[in-house]
Amino acid sequence: MHRYSSETLVFRRPFVLSGEMCPPGTYDFENEEELIEGANFTAYRSVRTQVKIHRDGFTEILKVRPGDLARAVAKDRL
Repeated sequence: MHRYSSETLVFRRPFVLSGEMCPPGTYDFENEEELIEGANFTAYRSVRTQVKIHRDGFTEILKVRPGDLARAVAKDRL
């Protein structure tokens, strides 16, 4: 069983995700998680996070590596 969620984040400065430099702005991140089978409680693990990057008249879907998003958010908050 999979579940999906989205989160809108605003970055005040340029930031790096998966080796790509991204300009400041508002971004919609999409996350896909799968149910961890056999756990004694309901638990999910992330299997994919992606973001749409709009630049130069094109839209690119960028797969976000684990930890990159947390680092980018923390750095932007400094």
